Amino acid sequence: MSVTGRTPLPPSVREALAREPRPGGLSAIEHVVLLMGEDRSSDHVATTAHHEPADTFTACDAYHGPARGHGGYEWAGYAERLRDAGLSWRAYRECDEFRAAAVAGRLPRVSYLVGSGHPAYQVLDAVASAPEVWDSTALFITGEADGGHSDDVPPPCPPRGVDEPPLGPRVPMVVVSPWTVGGYVDSQVFDDSSIARFLERWLGVSAPGISAWRRTVCGDLTSAFDFTRRARRPVVPRPGPVRPARPLPYQPDASGVVVGGEVRLALRNSGDESVHLALFPHAGEFEAPAHFDVRSSVDVTVPFDGRYRFTVVGPNGFRREFAGARGESVAVESSTHGHSRVLSMTLANSGTSDVTFAVVGDGRDFKVAVRPGRRRLVPWLTAFRHGWYDVTITSDGGFHRRLAGHLENGRESVSPTITRS
Repeated sequence: MSVTGRTPLPPSVREALAREPRPGGLSAIEHVVLLMGEDRSSDHVATTAHHEPADTFTACDAYHGPARGHGGYEWAGYAERLRDAGLSWRAYRECDEFRAAAVAGRLPRVSYLVGSGHPAYQVLDAVASAPEVWDSTALFITGEADGGHSDDVPPPCPPRGVDEPPLGPRVPMVVVSPWTVGGYVDSQVFDDSSIARFLERWLGVSAPGISAWRRTVCGDLTSAFDFTRRARRPVVPRPGPVRPARPLPYQPDASGVVVGGEVRLALRNSGDESVHLALFPHAGEFEAPAHFDVRSSVDVTVPFDGRYRFTVVGPNGFRREFAGARGESVAVESSTHGHSRVLSMTLANSGTSDVTFAVVGDGRDFKVAVRPGRRRLVPWLTAFRHGWYDVTITSDGGFHRRLAGHLENGRESVSPTITRS
């Protein structure tokens, strides 16, 4: 799937990139342009450095389209809200018509570009050809799902008791504006309703038809923008697998301990917004994945017979693997410390004999002996990996824990790749 195919940057955009972005935060934006449904699935924005708009601006790699059999956000209702609020909007079906309005400085507050008559190159050039328009415009380019190709990242689904469609597969999204320059990746979870919520926050006009669950699990796309940095942004695209990353508003964690025939699982989140976690069972434990929206903490009981094995996954590469057996006397408790970028792991032994844990990951490989009834703290430093970590802890009897993810500290980081499994 791809947002822009091999679309290069028009000379007008390259010239515009040399200018300082306007101050004022969201109020500096005067126009929003929505280029939706660009279907160029022969190239993959997630796997090549050849797509200059994605390499130059901010790509959202956790933007989900509608689930199969369900439509996306109903824009007609929001357009009516804009009209009732006295705010201008227009749908353009031909690029020439849109270009004429842009160059003449007659763009409405919100422009919808629909249909196949809007090549991304021409849209970019139309906006950048009028400096006053470029300096005050945010352009959202979304693609269609890559038909026939599976996505390794499972979409969030409503938790038990919430009756509404899940999110669909990921689709390409690039946010083009003076405030999104830099070749960033934003891995916050978004879907079609996120654009409506961005407009809602920007214009103060409430977006109808967005459920409480959608508002919980999806962001409003403001995290893709940086309105504070005044230094001139890089003009040359940044190709390659490692890209700068926008800070994310959640910090998940999960630990579990065996009590009798169940794992008592603690799901935690020390971030500012709710994070969606999914528990994927392996053969023998559950029939289907379980989904949880964690604002601060959720306690889960996972029953099993004899042995257990399951995985908890979340956004931005978060992963916790659990395996072991009934009657085990060992446990691993974890806690996250974003500002110091330290993952604290406590290895516990509640048995009557010594236990040796094997700890492997991030280029480290060592043993930790824990005496009966004792605990050992293992601080896992991640600053040298920009907050990323991936560590596996094992001991005799099939005990297994894997902890992987990223420690957020509220500042920009790096993304090792724009897609993750």
